[in-house]
Amino acid sequence: MKHPLYWTPGHIWVSKKPLVTSTPIFQYRYTMDDEEKRHDAVTEEGLLRIADLPALPTSKEDKVDKFSKTRAVMIEDQW
Repeated sequence: MKHPLYWTPGHIWVSKKPLVTSTPIFQYRYTMDDEEKRHDAVTEEGLLRIADLPALPTSKEDKVDKFSKTRAVMIEDQW
């Protein structure tokens, strides 16, 4: 599944839409696409990354009420 990220000042990549998952842990990998199709997509090499959602800090943008079972988290990576 693709989930696009967008560059913002400070070299921070953010998602415009939340990534919703029904599992607390999932694996992922980054791929950089060329929207103008001048170059092939580049996918990071090596082992898959693991997101352990219960272990991640809550996002500042988390506006979910206390009765909801969902929450927004921040994933901070370097590639």
